[in-house]
Amino acid sequence: MKSIRNLRTANEGTVAILTAMAFLVIVALAAIAIDVASFFYLKRNLQTSADLAAMAAASDVAQARPAAVASLVQNAYSGDTLKTIEIGTYTADASLPIGKRFVPSANGNGNAVRVTLETTAPVYFSSILFPSSAHAAGADPVPGAPAGSPANTTRIRATATATQPIYAAFSVGSRLVKLDGGLLNSLLGGLLGGNVSLTVMDYQSLVDAKIDLFQFSNALASRVSFTGVTYDSLASASFKVSDVFAAILDASRSDPNGNATAISALARIADTQKSASTLMKLDPLINFGPFGASKIGSTGLIGTSVSALDLVTTSAEIANSAHQIQMALGLSVPGISNAQLLLTIGERPQGTSWVAIGSKGASVHTAQTRLYVKFQLLGSGQVAAVNLPLYLELASATATLDAMTCKAGGKGQSSVTLGVTPALVDAWIGDVTAAQMANFTTAPTANSAQLVRLAGLASVSGRAHATMTNMQPAPVVFNETDIKLGTKKSTSTTDFVTSLLSKLIGDLQLKVNVIGLGIGLPSGLDAVTAKIIADAAPAIDTVLDQTLQTLGLALGQADSWVTGINCNRSVLVN
Repeated sequence: MKSIRNLRTANEGTVAILTAMAFLVIVALAAIAIDVASFFYLKRNLQTSADLAAMAAASDVAQARPAAVASLVQNAYSGDTLKTIEIGTYTADASLPIGKRFVPSANGNGNAVRVTLETTAPVYFSSILFPSSAHAAGADPVPGAPAGSPANTTRIRATATATQPIYAAFSVGSRLVKLDGGLLNSLLGGLLGGNVSLTVMDYQSLVDAKIDLFQFSNALASRVSFTGVTYDSLASASFKVSDVFAAILDASRSDPNGNATAISALARIADTQKSASTLMKLDPLINFGPFGASKIGSTGLIGTSVSALDLVTTSAEIANSAHQIQMALGLSVPGISNAQLLLTIGERPQGTSWVAIGSKGASVHTAQTRLYVKFQLLGSGQVAAVNLPLYLELASATATLDAMTCKAGGKGQSSVTLGVTPALVDAWIGDVTAAQMANFTTAPTANSAQLVRLAGLASVSGRAHATMTNMQPAPVVFNETDIKLGTKKSTSTTDFVTSLLSKLIGDLQLKVNVIGLGIGLPSGLDAVTAKIIADAAPAIDTVLDQTLQTLGLALGQADSWVTGINCNRSVLVN
């Protein structure tokens, strides 16, 4: 019996020992749990502060570091917590690995900021239980740690990347400088296939009137009963030209600041198209970019107000399937008795539009345009007249969205930089057929033209070629005021010294073709012809300049403008 009692006592002692050991393990686990919970709490707090600092810095990239530090101070961290700050470019491309979407910039420019914070977390109990796991003492305690906390710490780090999505609406083309009612009526009539009769005052009102392209799109959708669709869906659909011009009129009428004269002019233009069955798409007119997925009727997107005349003429160019307009140039210029113009307007490069909304790298192009003017020059003596065929080809000018800046506070501090390349101008004195002008798959090469014909005696033929180019884009900066007003800025070619016409005349090669024996042929017929052309050069230059200005074209120049900028709030990205 005694042995049994001793055994019972021994078991009771074992249980006590095991209970004590278990208690120690529980205390140790509790201590570790406290340290782990504290660590993850501080880690999460630091990550939240890193996120906020990155977003603050991305909202004002030019002042990224001060903005990040200010954010840290607001969240009870010192500026020393900011270990590194990197400005770079973020590309939102799901096909790129996450680690390659943000690329630091060497020059401090970009659309995104990556911040890295580093601080220390106190180790309360783990360093006592496991001394070897503790980091060296002496590090600064974590902000917010209780007074008298142990000096043993472990470092914690947090990284965050943020970008500020910025979009701009912009365009490239030329402006109408000279408002010639007769020539513009012929141009619009030729494009629209109808009789347009507007006054210079009407055209001026159309220049002054502004139409928002989203409002125009809403009006078109309403007119054709498109409901519940996106702007991209609208742009990819086909519409009757009559509905498009009626929608332009509707948008103008719905504008509380609408101009009565402009509305009346638009009504007359729309009236010429009321029975037109030709179909056209909006794709070549506007690329809605990131707002294309928005539902029709959405508000607060981005400014896209354009001149009513620009919208009308560009829509007419897109709708015109023949792409050719033939008209006489009314002249009262000494030295020129007559001039006939053949104008051919091509399509914009595939996938581009007149107005584009996008981020850095987006681009717009003008339509390729060809002009063929047959001048009849007044001569003298036996050479009573000289026929001078002049062919001009304006390739596509390009504007690319190079940079955008949205400062903290927004208004008055935003800017957009476009890289603008004026069109290559190819010019000939020589014959070009209408078929050649309509074939935009190849550039015409002018044939030698008969300039002078003396019946029964001789003829003079000639050909010349000259070009104007600008291979490098020029930066054009638009500030907040420029954007608000839709200011157009001109970019000119840089690699020509003399005028294009002077180049052509200097390159002109004449050939006298004698008929029969040439009896009675005046001497120096080629020299006489060359002098008549040279003397008429100022008059030709005047006619060309006035015609091009009225058509909204310019040799060796490209106008660009920005209609709106959208500065979204900065967002965190991977």
